[in-house]
Amino acid sequence: MRRRWVLPVILVTWLAWWSPATAQPPTSPPVSQPGAPQQTQPLSPGGLRPPDILIVKMALLAEVGVWSPDAEFPPEAAQIAELVRLDDYLDIDSDEDLAEALETVDAEGAAVLAQIRAGGAVPSPEVTAALGLLSDEDWRVLDSEDEYLATPPSVYVDALNDLFSSQGGVPPDGRQPFPQQRLDQVLTNLDLGTILDLEPLEDEGDATAGAPTSTPSSSVAGQPTPSAVAPADESSSVLVLVTVIGVLALVIVALIVAVLTRRKDDAVVTKAQRADTADGLLDVAGTLTRARDAAEVQRIAVTEAVRVVAGDAGGFVSVVDGAALVTHQTPNALLIPERIGEGVVSRVIDTGQPIATVSQTEPSVSQLPVSLLAAPIIGGGAVRGVLVVLRNGVGAFELADQEALTKLAPVVAAALDTFVRLETAQADALVDPLTQLGNRRSLDRALGGATASAKVGDHPVSVLMIDVDHFKHYNDTHGHAAGDEALRAVAGAITHAVRDGDNAFRFGGEEFCVVLPGATEADAVVVGERVRDAVASLDIDGAAEQPGGALTVSIGAASAIGDQADAVQASADDALYAAKASGRNRVVSASSLSAD
Repeated sequence: MRRRWVLPVILVTWLAWWSPATAQPPTSPPVSQPGAPQQTQPLSPGGLRPPDILIVKMALLAEVGVWSPDAEFPPEAAQIAELVRLDDYLDIDSDEDLAEALETVDAEGAAVLAQIRAGGAVPSPEVTAALGLLSDEDWRVLDSEDEYLATPPSVYVDALNDLFSSQGGVPPDGRQPFPQQRLDQVLTNLDLGTILDLEPLEDEGDATAGAPTSTPSSSVAGQPTPSAVAPADESSSVLVLVTVIGVLALVIVALIVAVLTRRKDDAVVTKAQRADTADGLLDVAGTLTRARDAAEVQRIAVTEAVRVVAGDAGGFVSVVDGAALVTHQTPNALLIPERIGEGVVSRVIDTGQPIATVSQTEPSVSQLPVSLLAAPIIGGGAVRGVLVVLRNGVGAFELADQEALTKLAPVVAAALDTFVRLETAQADALVDPLTQLGNRRSLDRALGGATASAKVGDHPVSVLMIDVDHFKHYNDTHGHAAGDEALRAVAGAITHAVRDGDNAFRFGGEEFCVVLPGATEADAVVVGERVRDAVASLDIDGAAEQPGGALTVSIGAASAIGDQADAVQASADDALYAAKASGRNRVVSASSLSAD
């Protein structure tokens, strides 16, 4: 790989030394043009420098119309929106085209931001906000018609100033308006059709739109423009001829180097980009930790995976109860959700190993042939999902691509595991650990929802309050371990006796509660009698030694409609106390108390 560079380098060095032009002293010192592009700035995967990316991103956001009319709109931003008329460059005839173009530039901006950091520069907050990935909230705003981006256009203009003046790092004191000459140069040479992978306009009458325009070179201020001087003698002609030959030789060598290093558009990323990918895993991890939910983690993971291996599309497949489900795709969706379990993805789930392949028959992809790379997302010793990247055609993914995606997968798995643990903790916080029924907090939520529905729809809601009779006597006689077993048995009997849609909870101690949405008080009394009979029939050790010869429960039933729904639990509690006072092991309704 390195040997092919030896001859061109030697030739270029020799020609540069030999050329008589290099021996001539310059007639005047070079003039530094303000705002000239920094050649050491990192390029994006699409070949753009940071200011170019930001200008295109601003133009696309202006085209979508995501900034409030009341927002501060600097003249520079308005100028960009006016000069970069997307309709003059591209055949954009749908919101999907705009979204795809914006996602492309968004990903390229994030890639260059990572390169800026890897190069040792510290991006300003404005550069970080403008070049960083749009959040899920931003994309939601982009899809709406009556909401606007929280980040104003002035932030993008300040970021553009920083990129022009300081390689994307912290800007010098005092921002100056970005140079018009640089802006004109970027806008003149932007090939948006190639950058955004969209079709150019075919109107030949407007073929010059966006084409580079030639302008006469201006002289340095205060100095006349020198006129051409004919050679004084034959030696000058020879010198000019030799110089021309030297320049032509340099051009030929440059073409040879370009041919030797040329790669196809769909080739894998360069070694430098791969190195940046490895160094950028910490940046990706930081982005994932700021995600608000598992869905956002999946979106970021797919975007990063497509960028890392230079794919055309990507998706995330979640494994839920053993079934494979497509839970996120890039806008140019290529995965077929109904058939995702029939091909490569199913083999990755079964084996837990990454797979890279080129296929003419893959059933889960809509466009064939396709090059497919899939890596498992493993958590808790099992495959929780699969990260999939696709490339149209037969440009196969290399081993280095597979290694890069394999390095990304554990970072994604760790981020998803965080949300799984959080959801588990939240669920555990609503469950009584002894009986596995909902706890008091869960009861409050369920009762609140049921009473709200009763108010809105004028439907009844009923409640049963249940208390185990003489439970202290049972605990004192047989011990707390036996008492816990008895409570678990009572909870099971209640669960089996209530109707589908009814919800049973442990209220506290030996008390239970059942919420019966849509049930009248008469319905609740019937369910209460079933519960009472079920508990009295339990075969529990020591139950025969209880007063009455069995472990029994007392139950209060109440029902309410509309505005009275908030008080239904208190009414059922009053009925429970009446049941205990009248001899226990019975069901008493709240309406019977008011009748008395």
